Amino acid sequence: MYVRLEMRGVMTLNIHFNNKTTINIADICVAKTFMQRLRGLMFRKEIGCGAMVFYNCSSIHTCFVKFPIDVLYLDERMNVISYVRNLKPWRTSRSNLGASIVIELPANTLTHKPFCAVLENDTSK
Repeated sequence: MYVRLEMRGVMTLNIHFNNKTTINIADICVAKTFMQRLRGLMFRKEIGCGAMVFYNCSSIHTCFVKFPIDVLYLDERMNVISYVRNLKPWRTSRSNLGASIVIELPANTLTHKPFCAVLENDTSK
């Protein structure tokens, strides 16, 4: 079981790669409501934030998404189950058993094989 972070302050995402590098992504959007989850990135010209997070999710599509994205599939402990680089518009990504969190990122963010991700909530900002 995972604990959802309170949505106050600025959320950041740290993605750790197998080559011992880490990238930090600020300004994380969380799709919380039904309409936010339904719309996702559809009809947008760009992501508009550093990444979009979907809880209780194991697959996505890019119908009506106008740009390619990178996708991380995580389990409840934030370990990477699988990932997709440069998922083009009008594609589906198969369901990933064991995944409970999906993170959509700008294309070419995942430069190496990721193994875990950490979401942090900075309430001081």
